[in-house]
Amino acid sequence: MRHLILLSLLFAAAASGATRITSVDASGESRAVLIGKDFARIDRAIPGGYMLVDLNEKKAYAVDTEKGFIMDLDTPFVERSAHGRTDLSSETPDIRLTKQEEGPVINQYATQHYRVYVEDRFCFDEYLAPAPLDTPGVRRFLEVMAGLSTSSDEVELTMLFEGVDPCEIAADSVDDQYASRGIPMRTVRDGRKVHEITRIESGVELPADFFVLPAGYPVLSRQEVQERLSRKGFSDAEMAEILKRNEAIQEQMESLSPRAPGPLGEKGPVKTIDLFQ
Repeated sequence: MRHLILLSLLFAAAASGATRITSVDASGESRAVLIGKDFARIDRAIPGGYMLVDLNEKKAYAVDTEKGFIMDLDTPFVERSAHGRTDLSSETPDIRLTKQEEGPVINQYATQHYRVYVEDRFCFDEYLAPAPLDTPGVRRFLEVMAGLSTSSDEVELTMLFEGVDPCEIAADSVDDQYASRGIPMRTVRDGRKVHEITRIESGVELPADFFVLPAGYPVLSRQEVQERLSRKGFSDAEMAEILKRNEAIQEQMESLSPRAPGPLGEKGPVKTIDLFQ
């Protein structure tokens, strides 16, 4: 544990006039992204926590309201493989976002259809809407989230040692294109919708403390979270479930030393982040 956080020191601004983006996934689970002037918050239908993003400092925190702690997502992941970090001979895969015909109107927004490929393999369809980028706070939120990235080495390790489908890496890497091309209104994979934005609202009134980290919660690194859970006698399965819940909001957001990313379609570092899916 590094320190206890106090309401008077962090995130004390009123939370009026926010933008709310509501989406659902293939299972019908909902997610809400609420964007204020200086902060954003990502809530899911699953109870037990949320993620808070400081848009000025470009930092993100996972709040576990059940266990009473905050995880600093700007800290390194705990090594998940005995292989550790090593020299890799493989290259980061060529991930392409290719423009297709105009897409359908989805929940009142015109969209552009894109297809996502890894090398020559087709992965999924994206339907992006540029108009919502002008909704207060949306473009800035997407730009900040795209900056919370993973190095290409970490992507390669994940793919080599953990058996991750390259299309899952692609699903994360295209997120850094949203701020310039449009917000993802719908994603279709294997012929079925796996994500759709159902509503975008502006001027949403929220409680003044909505973007405030809970008072008295310790702020922990990922390593400290795992050590804390181990000391409390959780089984490996229970620990995995707790960590999964805390990171479910931002899956595969592995913040190591960032590098300047290459554009999609070129070899280079791949950013991984999952905003809406």
